[in-house]
Amino acid sequence: MPCRAMVDGPMADRVALHVSLLGGFEARGGRGELLHITTRKAQGLLAYLAVRPGSAQPRDKLASLLWGESAPADARNNFRQTLFALRQTLGPASRALNVTVDSIVLDGTLVDVDVRRLEWLVARGHPPALVEATDVYRGDFLEGLQVDEAAFEEWLLSERERLRELALAAHARLFRHQRARDPETAIRTGLRLLTLDPLQEPMHRALMQLYVDAGRRPGALRQYQLCVDVLRRELDVEPESATKALYQTILRAAPPPTPTRTSTRAPRHDAVTTAGPRLVGRTSELAHLREALTDLSLHRGSSVLIFGETGIGKSRLMTELFGSAAVATRTLVGHSHESERLLAFGPWLEAFRHGGVSRDAEALPRLASTSRTALARLFPELGQTISSGASPIDARILFEAVDQLIATLAAERPLAIALEDLHWADELSGQLFAFVARRSRSRPVLLIGTTRAEDWSESAARPAFDELERDGLLSRMPLAPLSESETVELMRSMARTGTAADVERRGAARIWALSRGNPLVVVEAMHALTDGTTFDPDRLRSVPERIRTLIASRLERLSSRALELVHVAAVIGRQFDFSVLQRASRLDAGDAAAGLEELVRRHVIHGVGDRFDFTHDRIREVAYDVLLPPRRVILHGNAAAALQDVGVDDGDHAMLAHHFRGAEMWEQAWQHFRSAGARALTRAAYAEAAGRFTEALAALERVATTPATLAQGIDIRLDLRTALIPVGDVARVRDVLRQAADAAARLGDASRRAVVSVYLVHYGWLVGDYAAALAEADTAARLADEAGDRGAAMLVNLYGGQIHCTLGNWALAIEHFRRAISGPRPCSEASTVGRPTIAAQLWLVIALTEVGQFDEAFARADAVLRDAETAGHEFHQAHAHLACGLVQLRAGRVVDAIASLERGHMIVEAGGFDRSMVALTTRALLASAYALADRAEDAVRLAGTGDAAGAFPGPRSYITVLFAEALLLAGRVDAARELAEQALAWADGHGERGAAAWALRIVAEAAGRHESPDLVEARATFRTALARAADLKVPPLIAHCHLGLGAIYARASRGADARAELTQAAAAFRALGLTFWRERAEASLSALEADAATT
Repeated sequence: MPCRAMVDGPMADRVALHVSLLGGFEARGGRGELLHITTRKAQGLLAYLAVRPGSAQPRDKLASLLWGESAPADARNNFRQTLFALRQTLGPASRALNVTVDSIVLDGTLVDVDVRRLEWLVARGHPPALVEATDVYRGDFLEGLQVDEAAFEEWLLSERERLRELALAAHARLFRHQRARDPETAIRTGLRLLTLDPLQEPMHRALMQLYVDAGRRPGALRQYQLCVDVLRRELDVEPESATKALYQTILRAAPPPTPTRTSTRAPRHDAVTTAGPRLVGRTSELAHLREALTDLSLHRGSSVLIFGETGIGKSRLMTELFGSAAVATRTLVGHSHESERLLAFGPWLEAFRHGGVSRDAEALPRLASTSRTALARLFPELGQTISSGASPIDARILFEAVDQLIATLAAERPLAIALEDLHWADELSGQLFAFVARRSRSRPVLLIGTTRAEDWSESAARPAFDELERDGLLSRMPLAPLSESETVELMRSMARTGTAADVERRGAARIWALSRGNPLVVVEAMHALTDGTTFDPDRLRSVPERIRTLIASRLERLSSRALELVHVAAVIGRQFDFSVLQRASRLDAGDAAAGLEELVRRHVIHGVGDRFDFTHDRIREVAYDVLLPPRRVILHGNAAAALQDVGVDDGDHAMLAHHFRGAEMWEQAWQHFRSAGARALTRAAYAEAAGRFTEALAALERVATTPATLAQGIDIRLDLRTALIPVGDVARVRDVLRQAADAAARLGDASRRAVVSVYLVHYGWLVGDYAAALAEADTAARLADEAGDRGAAMLVNLYGGQIHCTLGNWALAIEHFRRAISGPRPCSEASTVGRPTIAAQLWLVIALTEVGQFDEAFARADAVLRDAETAGHEFHQAHAHLACGLVQLRAGRVVDAIASLERGHMIVEAGGFDRSMVALTTRALLASAYALADRAEDAVRLAGTGDAAGAFPGPRSYITVLFAEALLLAGRVDAARELAEQALAWADGHGERGAAAWALRIVAEAAGRHESPDLVEARATFRTALARAADLKVPPLIAHCHLGLGAIYARASRGADARAELTQAAAAFRALGLTFWRERAEASLSALEADAATT
């Protein structure tokens, strides 16, 4: 008997020929070598003989089978030629063919045929044999072989159907055996059976139940969608009532708690929805993405941005990619939502949560404890409580923690992350995408983003992607409309089996004219055409209008129950659980389940894992737009109540606030908006926080004014001020503080009046109104003393010290900072941008550096950097690196300065604070450090951003001087002088003596270094700078002025004067302990002596 058992036994060495006929034709010799039988009739001849080995077949029968349309003589001649060619190709394997004058037989003892092996295994019938049988059946009998002979085709179809039925029986018997013993294996067997016969609705039901029993509810919901699609496409019928009832039962059952993943097996793809029209076109795009997936096995990561107009098929392409992804690839998919544009890290949070990452019992314990603590800011479910008053975390720490999490996941198996609808994403989401992309070039990580082309230009996330693309780290993938032939192909694919030609005849021209290749328009038009709706393409101008009209007409044909659920789902506005939908609709569970089943069946809603969403966001938009305002108010209230009933996470305040505002429930709205803002502050999401606090104030204004609401309004405005400063929105700070001051005076609250007054001092410094700021400081100190507010008293000293620093009153500044550091600590520092005690130490470092007290400056810089890192506060870490870099740069420790300043620069860039004062100052100092390290191009690139200093009128002069110094060191003399003169004018106009003195020194240097130097002007300007430096008591500046004067005198050939100035400079630098600059002065002296010797 030609079976595996026989061939694997003692006779295995005798096998001369292996023939595979299931899933296509293949022949191999006894040693496994491939035999290239190229003609279809030779393949057909060998296949016919192989199905019946040992049975002699008459030559005339074979000739008529394969050449039935030819004359008998021609048929026999063709047969002889084909047989001869076949034996030649078989070579040594031809010994399996016994050829006589009248017949041909394939020796069953010398041939191994997969068809005979399948028959033998199924006949044995025990489970191991059935398992092997299902493996043997690789596809239809002689799949892909076509021989244009009626007799052969009749035999082929008969054999193909017989063997398919045999395989189906094997799968069914195996499924019944496995169902009770091994559900997971049974699921795989059932799915393979459905690939053979997708119309077996009982198997769809059995799989749904098995998924539920295995705790895989998303798989059960998805299986129903697949069943709906295949029945509609093939038979144009709905599922049986038993299937619908099972689906509704699954919906009504509460989903099980998300299990903690402990297995190391590859994750299932239950969350990937593949139901719906098949993908048409996009061959090159899909090939590119699949190649990127394949590259993950070689540890080659990549990043892709897919963009195109609404309905062009971006999400459908993702579904196709991930639906066919290798099981070893873990896929995480997150979406941005229009109602959550402000939500920091929104699509990332959804991807991680829905992918089960935040409950991953394998990956999370492998992270460093600091990373787990940081991630708790994003995922409250990690169990580490973060109070709303906690100090903001450094955004870079969050970025590092997320990156470490991704690296940990990718170390387990290749990882693909897709973030969809990025046109609605926040700035931090884009920056995190770029951060991870830069780190993942040599990891098995694929990052994909999708966005609407028409909305991308206004997206907050776009700058990060533009920078990635400029750096060659992102490939853009535009999706163009389908061609006319592809449009017709998509239509035909959606038509019921056997009706494609009729559908094309009736609707192809109209749908092409209507859609112009937009797939969503095609899909909606096909739904309309199938339902008998008429439409006039000429009356619909734009794609969105066409889509809107088609969707509206389709929604009108829903049952009243289903339409009510559509409206509720549109108000919820994002992926939702059945329990939330049912409660918000006020329907009982049975009616809600029946309505949702109808929506899924009609492709309005689809399952996404364990949750549900609209099949396209445009459907949600249309459903929401048709609601009258009073109805929206009611439904938003229902949605808020439903979310509270089922319980929401601490991070869902923004969603609740959105619904309470929509319901005009203002008291609850402002409370949740404020909580959302406070939560955003802890994540260093300052832009989101500012938006939430602004929304809280707008809601609070709708509430009756009471002392309590006045107090809340003040506190929210102070929170808003805290969020506005790091993002550089100084202009809004003034209005916010004045409103808070008015409210505090009206309320008569001494403590709040003191705090508002303190912040007005800081604002006066920011905008350069120092006289008003100092006057306000006296008021703030008095109010703080009256209120007994230690925190306000500390801030008065901190901000007063900043003002005196800017004015060049270094001794007074140092006195203020020491008082702030040594005075009583405030009860809480959470209401400020960072911790005032640390801020005071940072400013003290800067002041000490300016007056040349380098030993204490270095010691305090090291200490404050440790404190800032311990506090985990982003602004302070960036500021601490700035302070360290300033001390190191002024001391001439260029390499150390570059390391510190680059770290600070990375923090402000990653944290979204690239427009802040700290960011500008860091760039200016780093540019000078690069110039001193002979990196002039890098210096000029950074120094080119100096014009942004105008956003900060207070420290503008000082920052501009730093940029001018960088340009001077980089050899851009004219540009340096221009900036220095601007800074000098601003500084003199505002009494900023320190900045003015440094600006004069740079103007003098520029005058002396010009191609046509004005040495007279240079000497005079240096003398003025020296006089001011002496008055301010700033030894480092005095030493640099002597060094510059020495160079000027040397160029003027005044050797004695040059020697005197350089000697003073060297002595001054020696006294300050500045070896780098002392050696420069001494080198100039040596050069001067050498020139004198040669002349």
